[in-house]
Amino acid sequence: MGGSYVVPRGMQEIANHIKIQYSNKPMFITENGYSSPDVREQRVIELMNDVKRVEFHARYLAHLAKSIREGADVRGYFIWSLMDCYQWNLGYNVRFGLYYVDRQTLTRIPKLSARWYKNFLTNNSKHVYK
Repeated sequence: MGGSYVVPRGMQEIANHIKIQYSNKPMFITENGYSSPDVREQRVIELMNDVKRVEFHARYLAHLAKSIREGADVRGYFIWSLMDCYQWNLGYNVRFGLYYVDRQTLTRIPKLSARWYKNFLTNNSKHVYK
């Protein structure tokens, strides 16, 4: 996606800024996600093995954890998106989801990132990136 940048330290910086600027009001990160580049050129197996999405969330969450340890009152983090869906200006050409959606059958299949996030949320540390 043009104009999208990956800057994980920005998550820590903005959470710390909000903590200071707004007297540490409770925060919720409501959308943070990674799209697979040019899915028209990728095969299903490549879309399912979404290592870059895992790395993206692992790095952002690591920086968010630093901010929390520094006292930021962060109450939630929500990944955009649960499953591949229609994007307003790019249609079905990008895939943000943790679940692959077959456009013909509407079958939903968990990607590597879905399994990683489940392990992260259940504190299965052998699958959590640092």
